[in-house]
Amino acid sequence: MSSSSSSLIINENINNRQQFCKGCEKHLPVNLFTINGKFYRTCNTCRTQNKTRKLNQKKQIDDLILIDFHDFHDFFAEKFENLENTKASPVSPEPFSPPRDFKVGSDFAKPNKNIYTYKMSSSSSSLIINENINNRQQFCKGCEKHLPVNLFTINGKFYRTCNTCRTQNKTRKLNQKKQIDDLILIDFHDFHDFFAEKFENLENTNGNSKEKAIRIVEIISDVDEYIWIYHESHNFKNSNSVSYYYYCSQRECLAQNPKKNSDIKKQRDRQAMERFSCKGCIKITIHEESNLSEIEFIHILHSLRPNISVSSEIKDFISDNIDLLPREIYKKLIEHDLDINIRQKQIHFWWNELGKNRYFRHKDPFISAQKWLEEKFHQIIFQKENPKSFGFLTEMWKILLNSQFKINEIENGNCGNGIRTAILIDFFLELKTRGLEPEFFLTDKDFAQISAAQFIWKEIKVQLCLWHIKKAVEARLSNNKKPQQINYNSIAAHQQFSFIDPLFKPMSTQNKINFCPKELRSSIWKLMNKHLHQHPLIPIIFFLNFNLDKSERWTLWFRAGYDKKISILKTNMFVEAHWKVLKRDFLYKFFRPRLDLVVFIIIKQVIPHQQRRFEQIFILKQEKADWRKSFKKEWREVSTRTINNTYLTDIDKWICGCPAFLTSRFLICKHLVQQKEAVTAEFFNQVHRHTQYPFISLMPIINFTNVANITNIKSLEDNNLLSEDNDSESCEELYNHLINIMEEILEILKDQQAKQNLRWIKGIEKNFKPLEKMLSKITLYKRRRTIPRTYKDHSHNTLFFD
Repeated sequence: MSSSSSSLIINENINNRQQFCKGCEKHLPVNLFTINGKFYRTCNTCRTQNKTRKLNQKKQIDDLILIDFHDFHDFFAEKFENLENTKASPVSPEPFSPPRDFKVGSDFAKPNKNIYTYKMSSSSSSLIINENINNRQQFCKGCEKHLPVNLFTINGKFYRTCNTCRTQNKTRKLNQKKQIDDLILIDFHDFHDFFAEKFENLENTNGNSKEKAIRIVEIISDVDEYIWIYHESHNFKNSNSVSYYYYCSQRECLAQNPKKNSDIKKQRDRQAMERFSCKGCIKITIHEESNLSEIEFIHILHSLRPNISVSSEIKDFISDNIDLLPREIYKKLIEHDLDINIRQKQIHFWWNELGKNRYFRHKDPFISAQKWLEEKFHQIIFQKENPKSFGFLTEMWKILLNSQFKINEIENGNCGNGIRTAILIDFFLELKTRGLEPEFFLTDKDFAQISAAQFIWKEIKVQLCLWHIKKAVEARLSNNKKPQQINYNSIAAHQQFSFIDPLFKPMSTQNKINFCPKELRSSIWKLMNKHLHQHPLIPIIFFLNFNLDKSERWTLWFRAGYDKKISILKTNMFVEAHWKVLKRDFLYKFFRPRLDLVVFIIIKQVIPHQQRRFEQIFILKQEKADWRKSFKKEWREVSTRTINNTYLTDIDKWICGCPAFLTSRFLICKHLVQQKEAVTAEFFNQVHRHTQYPFISLMPIINFTNVANITNIKSLEDNNLLSEDNDSESCEELYNHLINIMEEILEILKDQQAKQNLRWIKGIEKNFKPLEKMLSKITLYKRRRTIPRTYKDHSHNTLFFD
């Protein structure tokens, strides 16, 4: 038992007190471990064997004779005197053989030199010499290295291990001795006295042997404050006895495999893991016939696991507020007089554990996510095992299909390295079979996505994100790093553009290059940006010949690659914003969340949030799309600007030949805005954008194409969208049904009131609480003096109340 702790560490057998021997690894009587009142960790037999082995090793070391370097030459002078003469001549076929007293070996460090080992018999000792003529070294048994002889001697005494290994061994032995000194042995009668109160009524306890073993472990756990986990059981063949084995919760074999490098040498905290590993074990043998119990308890003191237990009331409170952060729950508990001994880490632990019940279905996150989706009846449209991937539909897909809205443009963010094109093809194919036929596909320069989209939708226009294009161009223009190789074909360049000199060849130099001067970078991007926005549907002064040989890469970045329509979107910022909301608004509570947790958050929190936003914008008309605010601001700005030049304008088609119209986000300019009549505030709520003539209009184009932009979801008339709710027949039927129910209930209430049935009315009083709440909300709503601002000022009782 440690002097700083009251934890009891006992190795006991009630019938026979024994001790575990570290040498022979057996449990032996304690009297075999003591000599002259001194206690040892190994038995007397093992200590005797160790002493004999050490004496033999010391005798071998004493037999070694160290010879100084000059003595070494003198000693071997006689032996090497005729050595050269014994070598075979080039003509003689006899191989060279050294004197019989020598053994020849090759030095592993210097293969061209030999090591001669000379053995000389003596009545008192034997001489053993292992010499390298140039450098005298000795092999260390500890680190298993050849080191200089001076590292093996201290105070004239020679050792088999180097000084470094001996220092480490001494430190390790001191630490082991300190651990043994912390143990206190309790005499046999003290052991019975100590556990007398704990086991007083244990034998009279009803239940099987497993229940008795659990009770014993609970008693031990209460005493030493450690957590013991059931491991296995063993039934004896010749008796009705059972042995149960319990391991300490911090035992090394119970630890989960760390998600780190498979090479344990590359794990930084490997030494810490080994230092705190435990080998504690409890063996409980229950004898059914004699109703006796035997306990073997082996444990070495180590730091206790932090206490994480809390009351059931706190767990219920955490479950009721599971959507809050742990610190917010802890703050609320403090306001409810939380016990001062409860720490915030305990609340965080149970917040994490109780939250798992909502989504955790399997140890593998991939399998767990699929099982949860199937359990909640969400449709998985495809899944692959290599690499692991799956796709599923959400409620927003059903809403878009049932609301008469169609999709014309889709976005896709960067899916990361290693995602193969085949996986994306399978995913896009499932979407196509469900009616998705987009005309524009916006993405960054991920060619796995581009290849998959072009494979599924043959006529689709792939448009690279404008922001990613600008970033890549600016990075390349400012990069002055010398290229490793130059891939330039002057003939192909001349065939593409005749003004390029076919004799021009870029040269690679050793000096630092200046790829593009800083003053020219902005001009290059402006020129590229102008060509990116040019399109046959937009009249321009500087006509660009779109009938040139269109390179496969060129069609990805300029809009003219699809001459029938113009994409409304220029960047994939919408999908980027979607992931930003997911990570910063919903997943910020979790560190490296599992896949099943991410799927749960998307289905249960993100999709309901988007669905609510959708209904507020397109059904209830209580909110506006974000782009309308920016559109109104830009319209106001260009309406006040002065017109200096005249360009070709057409309000009916909503086109203008000015450069501002070409690069405008909303395809508006001062010429069109000022030429149009003055608009009212309602104009900005009804305006719609299109991919072809007219690019701006007040009425949505329904029959122009069979698709529509997802960011420009066209709202039909409210009467058509809500026709099901406003159906007169269903409305009359529903009201009559509810009125009949209320009249029947009223008759029952009057009948029971006449009978003075107090017990019955108290039992059903809770059923009228929702009706009282509804009546209260409607009464307050009738008395209001201000108009409700948004959807948030309503409840379900007053939302559609007239």
